[in-house]
Amino acid sequence: MAQNDNEDDFTPVEADASCDMESSWSIDVVNDCDDKTYYGVCFGFLSCIVISAIMLDDLSFIFGMIAAFSESMLNFVLPGLFFLTALSYVQVESKGLKFVAFLFTLLGLTYFATSNYFNFIKFTRI
Repeated sequence: MAQNDNEDDFTPVEADASCDMESSWSIDVVNDCDDKTYYGVCFGFLSCIVISAIMLDDLSFIFGMIAAFSESMLNFVLPGLFFLTALSYVQVESKGLKFVAFLFTLLGLTYFATSNYFNFIKFTRI
C-alpha cells in the first residue's frame, strides 16, 4: 500500500492575528459615535416612550399585539412553512400533505388577522 509523501509532512498552521474575524468586525460604539448622535438617539427613544405612555392608558393593546403575532407565528405559520419547505427539500410529491400544511398556515394567518382586528377595535374604543 503506497502512502502519499504529503501525509507525513502535515504541520499545523498557526493562526495569524491579522485574520482574526472577531477583531476585524468588532464595533466600538463609544469611539465611533459622537456625543451629539448618542444623546439625540437616546432622547428620541425616551420621547417615543413618553408619548406612548401619555397616549395609551392600557398596555393590554401592546401585549395583545405581541401575543397575537408570536402565538400565531410560533404555533401555526412557521411550523406549516417549515413543513412545506421540508417536503420540497426531501422531494415528496404528496398533494394531501402539502394541502394540509397550507391549510395549517392559512389558519395561522387567519388567527393573526382576527386577533389583531379585535385588538384594533379595542384600541379605537379607548
